[in-house]
Amino acid sequence: EYAQDVCEKIRTAIEATPFNMSGDPVSITISIGLSLFNGKESHEELFSRADKNLYQAKGNGRNRVIRDN
Repeated sequence: EYAQDVCEKIRTAIEATPFNMSGDPVSITISIGLSLFNGKESHEELFSRADKNLYQAKGNGRNRVIRDN
């Protein structure tokens, strides 16, 4: 829960921050795929789960945090 809260704070801070490109305002958002290390898997398996969650976040409309259950 704590990791998801931190990711959500990062996501909302980026969304709320005004960015300018050559004087024109640009909206920036991020999608985050979050997985917690279970102590038994390889780093490759961990990153694979996080990557899967990232693509799920993008597929569900972007600008969100998706984590393992």
